[in-house]
Formats: sequence, structure tokens, C-alpha cells
Amino acid sequence: MSTKIIQIEQLEVQTLLDRFTGIENQLKEIRETIKPNADPDNEYLTRKDIATKFNIAIMTVHYWSRKGILKAYKVGHRVYYKKNEIDQALVKMRSIKG
Repeated sequence: MSTKIIQIEQLEVQTLLDRFTGIENQLKEIRETIKPNADPDNEYLTRKDIATKFNIAIMTVHYWSRKGILKAYKVGHRVYYKKNEIDQALVKMRSIKG
């Protein structure tokens, strides 16, 4: 494992600390902005959550996503679904079948 050495010249310690504090504050603002809403209808669920809730296989959830029945939201390598959209999709599927 190699080590990188970063040399900062002509920068006072306090200035560097102020910049880091500014970055931390910006990150806090971003986290607050993307924080899921406390509204239970806007809750995000994982594939596993959906599979457990409806007693179906995870591959079924994946299949429904590919077919466009459920809309997936990717965050990094994770996939989430909005609870209210799942409920709407299930109501729509029931009305088509019955």
C-alpha cells in the first residue's frame, strides 16, 4: 500500500481548519436536503423489504422493475422503491387482473 504525501505551503493552520469546517457544513446541508421525508407514504423500501412485506421472491421485485411495474431509485449500488408508488402499482395490477 502506497502512501501519498500532500504538502501545503503558505497556508495557515487556522485557514485550513476553516476550510474543513466549511466543507463539513456543506455536507450537513446536503445530508439534510436528501434526508428521506418523515411522511410514511414517502418511505423508501429495499427489494428485501418489499419481498418480505408481500411474501414474494426478490427476483419477482427485480422482474417487476425491469417490466416497469415498479420504479427503482438507485443510490450508489443500492436500489430503493417509494412505498406510495408500490401501493399504487399494486392497486393498478389488481384492477387489471380483476
